[in-house]
Amino acid sequence: MEVENIIRLIEAVEKAGLASFELKEGEFSLSMASARGAEPIVMAAPMTAVSAAAAGAALQPQENTSEMKSAMMEGLEAVTSPLVGVFYEAPGQGEAPFVRVGDRVKKGQTIGIIEAMKLMNEIPATCDGVVESILVKNEQTVEYGQPLVQIRP
Repeated sequence: MEVENIIRLIEAVEKAGLASFELKEGEFSLSMASARGAEPIVMAAPMTAVSAAAAGAALQPQENTSEMKSAMMEGLEAVTSPLVGVFYEAPGQGEAPFVRVGDRVKKGQTIGIIEAMKLMNEIPATCDGVVESILVKNEQTVEYGQPLVQIRP
């Protein structure tokens, strides 16, 4: 099951107000449970491109943060995190970062990596432009929907 489909499914379950949900499709299974006032619990196996933490975060997507609102007002495009994990600015320790402030980037160019459940997920630029600011630090835990980089198209 594709990551986008899992996230859409989680959002639909939340919107419907269900307390729990289970899906089995071949070898893939997804179980979700939520209690009022508690963090949602999401378990899935096997999950190849998204972590259970990311899926759980999708139940409560981030509202537009002040950084994102600021980016929108200034004509900047914010590249946001598609999942929960640890952000890495470079392909390896001691290596040059993927991007720096002032760098020109092309749409699809890797701007960082997010590690989730030992999987490294490359995060692409969403447009051509110039990197105006990097909003997260190396090895910082990021949340679903959190702005990572601002690009001036």
